[in-house]
Amino acid sequence: MNTKYMPDYELQTWAYHLTLCCPYDLGHLSPDDRRYNIYVATLIPKLSIDEDSVQLFEDYIRFDVIVGTGEHTTRETLDVSVFPSVIPGFDHRKFEFDYEKPRKAMVFTGWEKGVIELSLLQVYREHSKYYLDTEILYIGQAFGENGEPLPAEELMSDPTLQKLEADILREYPEKI
Repeated sequence: MNTKYMPDYELQTWAYHLTLCCPYDLGHLSPDDRRYNIYVATLIPKLSIDEDSVQLFEDYIRFDVIVGTGEHTTRETLDVSVFPSVIPGFDHRKFEFDYEKPRKAMVFTGWEKGVIELSLLQVYREHSKYYLDTEILYIGQAFGENGEPLPAEELMSDPTLQKLEADILREYPEKI
């Protein structure tokens, strides 16, 4: 598929599967998940959780998300139900909460069926009333030797993405 013009790109993005994740989450995508051939590298403010703000209630979990760093920091309190429709009436107080800072993952243990991990970026996107300031840095295509889309984990070996990631870490330490 040749995509020379923005309307073509928009149409293909709308018509096909789209996954939004941070680079450190690529390894956590299901191997059965779809393959990707268009990827977008974006710059967003750093997100973190005020771990002292976490409160577990029967129907939801409340916590403060810190958006940005330094002078450009804002806070927003989110109320999130881990099982909004799957298990109505689930008591969230049964969870034990941990926050894995490097991966920006909220980890909940104490449920008899196993550990639950939620990406802070995904939770913020779904539950925040605000949009994240986003800057598109790079749009690329990834194809295998026979033109097939690449699995997500193979994108991490792309030399352009590796250089871009190094540049971002050096030039924008307050963003991800």
